[in-house]
Amino acid sequence: MAQPGAVEDGHLAEALDWTESLGVDCRIPVRPDFGEPGAVEDLLNQRGYRRTACLTMFVRGSAPPDLPVSPGIEVEELTEECEGFSDFIAAGYGMEWTGLGFFIGLPGRRDWRSYMAIDDEGAIASATMMRHHEVAQLGFAGTEEAARGRGAHLALLRRRIVDAFTGGAREIFAVTEEPLGYPDGKSTGARNLVRAGFRLASVRTVWQPPEELLADQDEEEDELEDDEFDEDGLDDDHDFELS
Repeated sequence: MAQPGAVEDGHLAEALDWTESLGVDCRIPVRPDFGEPGAVEDLLNQRGYRRTACLTMFVRGSAPPDLPVSPGIEVEELTEECEGFSDFIAAGYGMEWTGLGFFIGLPGRRDWRSYMAIDDEGAIASATMMRHHEVAQLGFAGTEEAARGRGAHLALLRRRIVDAFTGGAREIFAVTEEPLGYPDGKSTGARNLVRAGFRLASVRTVWQPPEELLADQDEEEDELEDDEFDEDGLDDDHDFELS
């Protein structure tokens, strides 16, 4: 919500009306130092939206990081679809299976680089990076829950920074979602970025729809599922029977 006139000209209200009509659980980042942050927050408050997190951006040059090699973990770059790659990322972001489609096609895709972290028992984590001219963005990453704390994220972070440097990037940035108490509380990903030489560049407050709106959406979905099929498991819009 950094565009000047977003509130005064009614654009934000129109966007909220549209997303609410679709039943979308959206995220609205608000920059405190640009555009109309006060007016944006007033409108969001009036409509019952709530602060839920902070969206932070970290940046650094592309020089190789002063990070140790994670013992017992190897990082491989993927050039084609690989089993498990998308599962780690989707789980890391708490996404349902419907979100897997986007990640599955990333290995080998133009401007994207995809990686898998492997220990002696097999794959345990995956991550992505996107290149645009001389800038690289560290993208999605996720680690198997049972393998967290073993250094997989650091290994993937180190490899991506090194590859960005050797590939000609001059700058690297990453975006993380942090607790509302940031910087007093940092995610593991943010702590690893700082450890790898990244510095904080910006912080935006993230807003979400009111809980009662989301509850209404869940009830509508449940009603739709109950009404869509009859006792025989056939769509109500059809009168045929299976033999």
